[in-house]
Amino acid sequence: MSKLDSKTIQKKLSFFLNEKKKTSQRLYALNEYLTISSSSKEETTTFFNNHANVIYSLILDAFSGFPDSTIDRKGKKKFPKPNDYPLFFSLFEKLLTSCHKKIKTKWQYRSFTSIMEILCSLQNNPEIRKTGIRLLLIFIDRLVEKADSQIYKVLMSSICFDTFSKEYKETRIFFQIKPNLGNNPFFF
Repeated sequence: MSKLDSKTIQKKLSFFLNEKKKTSQRLYALNEYLTISSSSKEETTTFFNNHANVIYSLILDAFSGFPDSTIDRKGKKKFPKPNDYPLFFSLFEKLLTSCHKKIKTKWQYRSFTSIMEILCSLQNNPEIRKTGIRLLLIFIDRLVEKADSQIYKVLMSSICFDTFSKEYKETRIFFQIKPNLGNNPFFF
């Protein structure tokens, strides 16, 4: 690693740890630090475990700003940039996968559950729901036997059961008849 790379890495790390900077800037600095440092999975896990509270507070702060718009100095509404969501989701996933020992102890359990409930809501954008359900399943997997009924209720409420309703069953659905493909076991 060159001297320039080392300085850049330290600059990104110090920017991420600077509490006076904006949340989004700190999250971008964290992402750039993780990208530039090209550390191993073990180093990344150690980094996330050492800074778990800081990272989670930034993620939570960013998340609480997503559903709402903010008003700039000119009185216009500003919404979160669409490119902020993938960054948020990737860092949240890294936190869930890296801090699995903390999660097993139910670290930030209520807060994680609240976030998962919002992400997996049926009223949410389908892409966000899909990512939310994936994050929820990772979270449940990390909890192992510590998961309780509350988190399973979040999972169940994220599933749309409309297709099983009486009204849906009464509608007629016509399927195209498949051609006879012989005794090939790979075709039904």
